[in-house]
This record gives sequence, C-alpha cells and structure tokens, in this order.
Amino acid sequence: IYDRMTRVEHVDHARRSAQHCVKSLLTAHTDTYDYLPYFYSRVFEYEGSPRKVWWQFFGDNVGETVEVGNFDPKIATFWIESGRLKGVLVESGSPEEFQLLPKLARSQP
Repeated sequence: IYDRMTRVEHVDHARRSAQHCVKSLLTAHTDTYDYLPYFYSRVFEYEGSPRKVWWQFFGDNVGETVEVGNFDPKIATFWIESGRLKGVLVESGSPEEFQLLPKLARSQP
C-alpha cells in the first residue's frame, strides 16, 4: 500500500503474514501480501473503571499530524503527507468510528 518495505511488530501482522506464507508455500499462491498496518491497545479497561481507554491505529505514521479533540471524551490524530491521509488513530472511539478507520487509511483521501 505504501510502495516500500516496512517492519510491523504486531500480533495481527504476525498471524496474517504467517497465513499468507503458508498458503503461498502449499498452493504456489503468488498474490502480493496486501496488509494495512494496524495497531490497537486497551488500557484501563478494568471492571469498575468509570472510563474505558482504548485506541486503534491504521496506516502509516508519516508526515504532519493533525489532532482533533482533547481526550474528553476522545481524540483523533491524522497523519498527512503530500496532501494525503496516511494514517489515523482514534482513542476511546465508538464502534462505528473504529469501523471507518481502515477505510480512511486505505483510500488515503
């Protein structure tokens, strides 16, 4: 997606790249490995917590950053390079907001 090699250290990538590799070895499958970098964290999500804090990030963290919000109750950060969205992070978003993130990061508006 970014026309360059990159290193992604996340369990989601480890699982998907392993599946791609095994499929390639067993079936002579030669499609390009198309992976959108994805990271997530769930912090302070314990029982009784008045506020659950979790975040999701899709894309690449290159370029200038634009932040929207103030952590009350949420914040979003967008990475923009050459006028195009390269990455997006939302903390404490709704399920609907989290579903939009990969679409935005892939389409790079």
